[in-house]
Amino acid sequence: MNFSLITKILNELSDRKRLLILQHKEPDGDSLGASLSMSSMFTRMGHRVSLILPDEVPEYLRFLSGVKKIRIEKKVFLKDQHQVLRHFLQFDAKQVLIFCLSDKNS
Repeated sequence: MNFSLITKILNELSDRKRLLILQHKEPDGDSLGASLSMSSMFTRMGHRVSLILPDEVPEYLRFLSGVKKIRIEKKVFLKDQHQVLRHFLQFDAKQVLIFCLSDKNS
Protein backbone atom coordinates (compact mmCIF):
# COMPACT_ATOMS: atom_id res chain seq x y z
CA MET A 1 0.00 0.00 0.00
CA ASN A 2 1.37 3.42 -0.96
CA PHE A 3 0.95 5.47 2.23
CA SER A 4 2.66 8.55 0.80
CA LEU A 5 0.05 8.69 -1.97
CA ILE A 6 -2.79 8.26 0.53
CA THR A 7 -1.32 11.03 2.71
CA LYS A 8 -1.03 13.33 -0.31
CA ILE A 9 -4.66 12.70 -1.31
CA LEU A 10 -5.88 13.32 2.25
CA ASN A 11 -3.93 16.59 2.38
CA GLU A 12 -5.44 17.67 -0.93
CA LEU A 13 -8.91 16.78 0.35
CA SER A 14 -8.46 18.86 3.48
CA ASP A 15 -7.46 21.90 1.40
CA ARG A 16 -10.36 21.76 -1.06
CA LYS A 17 -14.11 21.48 -0.56
CA ARG A 18 -15.06 21.13 -4.21
CA LEU A 19 -14.42 17.89 -6.04
CA LEU A 20 -14.92 16.97 -9.66
CA ILE A 21 -15.18 13.35 -10.78
CA LEU A 22 -14.79 12.84 -14.53
CA GLN A 23 -15.85 9.54 -16.05
CA HIS A 24 -14.59 7.91 -19.24
CA LYS A 25 -16.74 7.44 -22.35
CA GLU A 26 -19.16 4.51 -22.46
CA PRO A 27 -19.03 3.81 -18.72
CA ASP A 28 -19.29 0.24 -17.50
CA GLY A 29 -20.63 -0.94 -14.16
CA ASP A 30 -17.25 -0.97 -12.44
CA SER A 31 -16.26 2.57 -13.32
CA LEU A 32 -19.73 4.04 -12.82
CA GLY A 33 -20.09 2.25 -9.48
CA ALA A 34 -16.69 3.58 -8.39
CA SER A 35 -17.61 7.12 -9.43
CA LEU A 36 -20.94 7.02 -7.61
CA SER A 37 -19.33 5.53 -4.49
CA MET A 38 -16.63 8.21 -4.46
CA SER A 39 -19.27 10.89 -4.92
CA SER A 40 -21.36 9.55 -2.03
CA MET A 41 -18.36 9.17 0.28
CA PHE A 42 -16.98 12.65 -0.42
CA THR A 43 -20.43 14.23 -0.05
CA ARG A 44 -20.76 12.61 3.38
CA MET A 45 -17.34 14.04 4.25
CA GLY A 46 -18.70 17.53 3.58
CA HIS A 47 -17.38 18.12 0.07
CA ARG A 48 -19.35 19.57 -2.83
CA VAL A 49 -19.07 16.97 -5.59
CA SER A 50 -19.79 17.21 -9.32
CA LEU A 51 -19.86 13.96 -11.30
CA ILE A 52 -19.62 14.39 -15.08
CA LEU A 53 -19.98 11.79 -17.81
CA PRO A 54 -19.39 12.36 -21.53
CA ASP A 55 -22.12 9.84 -22.44
CA GLU A 56 -25.57 8.88 -21.23
CA VAL A 57 -25.69 6.30 -18.44
CA PRO A 58 -26.41 2.92 -20.03
CA GLU A 59 -29.99 1.74 -19.53
CA TYR A 60 -28.94 -1.31 -17.52
CA LEU A 61 -27.11 0.89 -14.97
CA ARG A 62 -29.80 3.53 -14.38
CA PHE A 63 -31.04 1.73 -11.26
CA LEU A 64 -27.87 2.67 -9.34
CA SER A 65 -28.27 4.98 -6.37
CA GLY A 66 -27.13 8.52 -7.17
CA VAL A 67 -27.33 8.15 -10.94
CA LYS A 68 -29.78 11.07 -11.20
CA LYS A 69 -27.11 13.45 -9.83
CA ILE A 70 -24.82 12.78 -12.77
CA ARG A 71 -24.30 15.61 -15.22
CA ILE A 72 -23.99 14.59 -18.87
CA GLU A 73 -21.60 16.76 -20.89
CA LYS A 74 -20.88 15.31 -24.30
CA LYS A 75 -17.96 17.68 -24.90
CA VAL A 76 -15.93 16.51 -21.91
CA PHE A 77 -12.46 15.32 -22.80
CA LEU A 78 -10.16 14.03 -20.09
CA LYS A 79 -6.99 15.35 -21.73
CA ASP A 80 -7.27 18.87 -20.28
CA GLN A 81 -9.09 18.86 -16.95
CA HIS A 82 -8.42 22.54 -16.29
CA GLN A 83 -10.15 23.45 -19.54
CA VAL A 84 -13.13 21.32 -18.48
CA LEU A 85 -13.29 23.21 -15.19
CA ARG A 86 -13.20 26.62 -16.81
CA HIS A 87 -15.61 25.79 -19.62
CA PHE A 88 -18.31 23.79 -17.86
CA LEU A 89 -18.12 24.71 -14.21
CA GLN A 90 -16.41 28.10 -13.99
CA PHE A 91 -14.35 26.78 -11.05
CA ASP A 92 -10.87 27.91 -10.24
CA ALA A 93 -8.69 24.86 -10.93
CA LYS A 94 -6.62 25.62 -7.83
CA GLN A 95 -9.69 25.25 -5.61
CA VAL A 96 -10.98 21.97 -7.02
CA LEU A 97 -9.57 18.48 -6.69
CA ILE A 98 -10.13 16.43 -9.86
CA PHE A 99 -10.55 12.68 -10.04
CA CYS A 100 -10.49 11.09 -13.50
CA LEU A 101 -11.71 7.55 -13.95
CA SER A 102 -10.51 6.12 -17.20
CA ASP A 103 -10.82 2.70 -18.77
CA LYS A 104 -7.86 0.51 -19.67
CA ASN A 105 -7.91 1.85 -23.24
CA SER A 106 -7.72 5.56 -22.35
